Amino acid sequence: MTATTEPTAEPAIDRQPLLRADDLTMTFGGITAVKDFSFHIEPGEIVGLIGPNGAGKTTCFNMLTGFYAPSNGRVRFKGQDITNRKPHAIARLGLVRSFQKTNVMKRLTVFENVLTGHYMASRQSLLATFFPGEAVRRAEREARESAAAIVETMGLAQRMNAPAHLLSCGELRLLEVAVALAAKPSLLMLDEPAAGLNSHEAGTFGAVLKTLIGRSIDALLIVEHNMDLVMSVSDRIVVLNFGRKLAEGRPAEIIENRQVAEAYLGKGRRMTLLSESPSPSAIAQAADAPVLAVEGLHVAYGSTAALHGVSLDVRAGETVALIGANGAGKSTILRAISGLLKARSGTIVWNGKSIANLPADRIVAAGIAHCPEERHVWPNMTVQENIALGAYLCRSREEVQRRIGMAFHRFPRLRERSRQMAGTLSGGEQQMLAIARALMSEPRLLMLDEPSLGLSPKMADEVFDVVRSVNAHGVTVLLVEQNIHNALGAASRAYVVKTGRITASRPSAELRGDPDLLRAYLGG
Repeated sequence: MTATTEPTAEPAIDRQPLLRADDLTMTFGGITAVKDFSFHIEPGEIVGLIGPNGAGKTTCFNMLTGFYAPSNGRVRFKGQDITNRKPHAIARLGLVRSFQKTNVMKRLTVFENVLTGHYMASRQSLLATFFPGEAVRRAEREARESAAAIVETMGLAQRMNAPAHLLSCGELRLLEVAVALAAKPSLLMLDEPAAGLNSHEAGTFGAVLKTLIGRSIDALLIVEHNMDLVMSVSDRIVVLNFGRKLAEGRPAEIIENRQVAEAYLGKGRRMTLLSESPSPSAIAQAADAPVLAVEGLHVAYGSTAALHGVSLDVRAGETVALIGANGAGKSTILRAISGLLKARSGTIVWNGKSIANLPADRIVAAGIAHCPEERHVWPNMTVQENIALGAYLCRSREEVQRRIGMAFHRFPRLRERSRQMAGTLSGGEQQMLAIARALMSEPRLLMLDEPSLGLSPKMADEVFDVVRSVNAHGVTVLLVEQNIHNALGAASRAYVVKTGRITASRPSAELRGDPDLLRAYLGG
């Protein structure tokens, strides 16, 4: 056929998507994590899967790749029904995934890591390994050539022989993708591949991902909290919320979608900003020196930087919120303050004394309580037994009983369920239990991490009524909350956190409706 010859018309072909999921549902006991989720991926596409914390994204990943057997629905890959197949069998068909935690071996070189990925994906017999013939030797040469080509594709050629532990965070993320490519995927699924990258590293990473389509893989599905990255690389975006598909479209359409904005920022129900009607304690203490002052805080998870020079302060009697997208570093800030994470550098001063890198129990004794996102209630212990665990600093049984009585006075719903097993409580009741237990140390600062996560709007309102009551009784509150309506409704002011940095600090009334805040969640 010459360049000027018109191609002959071919009969219409009903093309199958590369991946198709129909009505996927996943239940855990009586809890439905994902409901009737359907979507598809075409060859040549990069698809982003996004949603607020707890939306069901990783559950969907696990159903698509065989780590979870769906309660209902089907998954088809290249026209084959792969529902309920084992993960290794699905991977051999060409559907390969990464995990949130790194899968590289730090003592091996870049090349050795990729070559190991090839060996793990191969089906070479043990006998052939010990008694290699010409076919095995030829396969070995091809594997080494393939590994070298993958390293070059990922832009790591100059680091080919460098041990993985010497790589930068950005180079490690590229190596993780290289190891996945060694399995020769048709569809590559990446779960939080850019975690810990700064904006420059994320930009480089995204540019490399785009080059893979049609060259190394047929399509890419990415779950990522870095919205700038997702919006820049994706052809199409699917949004999950409360386990259901909320929206689907091009990045520009998703950014303008009102339902998506409400899913991330919250829809107003009972907005009463404390900045409009501040509590007496907030007014009295507004001019005081901060009781908590964080300066230049740097924190990392291994070689992955999480916080980059964070500075903030909290005054006595305030409720202050940390807001921002999933993975921005909000929870890491709380964990560093409470001693659960070591700071690489920076200062944390509480009531005039440095507490940076002190053991967590000493920080609790100093008057700071941390109520983590996971709640950590003991399901096979009663409500009262769970509450009593928070009084481990008390020296007398009488004092423990006094504090339990105070907890039940503050949380009458828990008094009614005092002998009930904690595992049988609703999500909202478990959150109240976690707060009650944290208050048993009688802290002067209460740090709450995602107190409304997974709760119905009505129950979330009840939990935040408790937060306001605690603050009104003189306890200072530092709050991490994904739902902006709840956060700004409880806090007098807020810090906006993005990719491990504080990007804004303003009164809650000024942040409400600010377009810059939406960009912090959805990129731009």
